[in-house]
Amino acid sequence: MQQITAEPIPSKYGDWFSAKTDAIGNRLIWKFAKPILRMQLPFPIVSFTFDDFPETAATIGAVILEEASVRGTFFVSGSKAGGVHDGQKMASAENCKELVKRGHELGCHTFSHKKLRRLSKRELEDELNANRKFLKDVGVTSKEVNFAFPYNAAWPGSRSVLRRHFATCRAAGENVNTDLIDPLMLKAVEIHAGRDINAHLMPWIDRVVSSNGWLIFFSHDVQDNPSPYGCSTAVLRELVSSAIGKGCHILPVRDALKLISQ
Repeated sequence: MQQITAEPIPSKYGDWFSAKTDAIGNRLIWKFAKPILRMQLPFPIVSFTFDDFPETAATIGAVILEEASVRGTFFVSGSKAGGVHDGQKMASAENCKELVKRGHELGCHTFSHKKLRRLSKRELEDELNANRKFLKDVGVTSKEVNFAFPYNAAWPGSRSVLRRHFATCRAAGENVNTDLIDPLMLKAVEIHAGRDINAHLMPWIDRVVSSNGWLIFFSHDVQDNPSPYGCSTAVLRELVSSAIGKGCHILPVRDALKLISQ
């Protein structure tokens, strides 16, 4: 295996050109990839997911979910474990092991958090294998681990590799997954500090209820004063409570997929 070096998590998603390139990659897949899985759900599903992920997602976010007797999905970049990035202390291997013991799901976010368009297929395989080893070491035994794109930036040339490794891949897309879906390009809605809960987040719960679909939220840190990319404790508690109160089942990605695939 070649040497893998970590790519720092920037404070912003790159420059204008880079962001446009990422958006084009996503749109090409959503436009030309054929949906292959029909969703017929007995009830609406909401999944709470956390990317990278900071220690507070494990020590605070996971506990908020557990208080409601539900679990979440945490997407790991193994090279970041235990470090500090963009001012955030990242979850350690011990944090990851504890999450597994408590019934949460760990997913793959590549080993070093590099954009897929910057990796050859061989380099991507190395990234995924390195992260799979990290996940195995912290207690993940399932062969079908779910994936989230670093920076939410998918890339058409990576799909053949990802298909061999994962049951699902999650981007952004700001939408609810309904009817026919592409499991390798699931859509999700971001929770971040700049979003008003009533204007920008609660309406998505109403939408998933009305469509009987699958809403995937994603965020990063969870704390009273979150980073620009994080979620406050109050917002997370309110979203969890609202989803349950409106009849949604809150499930990790792995459990939602099992239900959809029945």
